[in-house]
Amino acid sequence: MPEISTAGIFQAAFIARQMEQTPQAFFQTTFEPIGKVCAARLARGGLGLQGK
Repeated sequence: MPEISTAGIFQAAFIARQMEQTPQAFFQTTFEPIGKVCAARLARGGLGLQGK
């Protein structure tokens, strides 16, 4: 799991720079990976929620 945290830190720095240029790119690069992670957890039942 540490590699994910490290990647998140670098991604946050990258996103911060992107946000200054294009807010649309910021939201796309931020929420798309988060959505994939949530979907993966949901598939394993980690969140205990049903997403529709």
